Amino acid sequence: MDANYILAWLVGIGAVLTALRTRGRSEIELRTLFWCAILILAALSVGALFLPSVIGYLVFLPWLFGIILQQILLSKVIMLFEEGELERLSKLLHRVSLVPLFRIWGHLWKKLIFIEKSFSFEISQSEQEMLLQIATTPSFVAIYARARLLFFSQAWDELEKFSRVILEDGARRYSPFFMQMRLLALLFQGRRDVFEEVLQRYMNTLPSQASRERMVRCLRSYAPEELHSALFASVNVSVKDDSTLPQGMPLGVQIILGILLSGFFAQLLFGHERVLSLFAFDPYLIIVYDQWWRLLTCGLVHAGGLHFLSNSLGIFLLGPFLARYMGNIRFLSFFILAVIGASLWMLMLMWFSLIDPKPMIGASGGVMGLVGGYFSFYIISYWKSGSLYHREQLKSVLVIIALQTLFDISTPQVSFLAHFGGLLSGISLFFFTSLFSRRVWEKDS
Repeated sequence: MDANYILAWLVGIGAVLTALRTRGRSEIELRTLFWCAILILAALSVGALFLPSVIGYLVFLPWLFGIILQQILLSKVIMLFEEGELERLSKLLHRVSLVPLFRIWGHLWKKLIFIEKSFSFEISQSEQEMLLQIATTPSFVAIYARARLLFFSQAWDELEKFSRVILEDGARRYSPFFMQMRLLALLFQGRRDVFEEVLQRYMNTLPSQASRERMVRCLRSYAPEELHSALFASVNVSVKDDSTLPQGMPLGVQIILGILLSGFFAQLLFGHERVLSLFAFDPYLIIVYDQWWRLLTCGLVHAGGLHFLSNSLGIFLLGPFLARYMGNIRFLSFFILAVIGASLWMLMLMWFSLIDPKPMIGASGGVMGLVGGYFSFYIISYWKSGSLYHREQLKSVLVIIALQTLFDISTPQVSFLAHFGGLLSGISLFFFTSLFSRRVWEKDS
């Protein structure tokens, strides 16, 4: 399969998804992403007419730096601010501001950090005007600036309500900043019973001991002495459900990527044809000679480096969220069963002569299983909460499925039916495993 063709499709899918997810959004950060995506799609369309043999190579780097890198940097900026790592954030923004594309929104974050570093009840007139200006700017920074304005104004009722609404939005459910804002508002409202209950719940969702200690240091400055014992006790609370917390690459994803890498190295070391003869999906050998291991081992071997990298990239991007949500063991089982499910689906179609029997290789069935898992997750989440965030995420997954289907149909070397089998396996497996977790199906009160 031609690398230029694959890169063109990868860029096209990524740009379409970015444009759809950022359309109609007013935030400066997202508008920058939107117009980058539109320009890349325009370049891709024109290039496909006049330079079809190299267009994938030409648009790949602009897509990588204009969309992917910008999203990574924005996520990093928000994460560092949420965690209170202002010095590290300042250094990052200094480097970000050197790139004209990121300079506009980077400048706004710099202003907010300047005010945050002198955080107290005392605020100068110029700082208050700067904060008000930021709060009225269409940017992600405005959300944090509004909370600070409410804090400085000592509007505790409004601050508590605003923070609670933000935390109930699925996109910021585990926001340390707004957890802190709500807890402070509860303190100054004098609602100590609610404060202790919410404190315990929020501490369970913070990702590390350092995060909990940072939260307590802030709250202790304002809490009366009779609440200090509750604060100190909350520091040592253990995280009850770390599957949903933002951490490093989960072990389950690392194991899968390591196994796929081992299979790829085996092909290089022992020869492509020899490894395929042992591991590839072959309906005749499976049914006649009972070589059922091929239902799973077909996911270990790939047609080449690009095939291996594309599947590994899919697991790298889609795997972490589901691994944290499910837990590593369930995630590993989920991926393995998705690969087997895709293989069984193809075997059934071949058995009933609906398609011609032929060998198959690759972990694409498992990757599409992850897409199916995402689809099921957001269906359940939207049913529970009715959140606009979950609805938009569900639309994005549907777009991914549609674009993948279009790619499969237009690429003879790719098995659309195998991918469809993996998608069905992922959807059904996620619903099945979710039945064992009552909290998944309980509607939020």
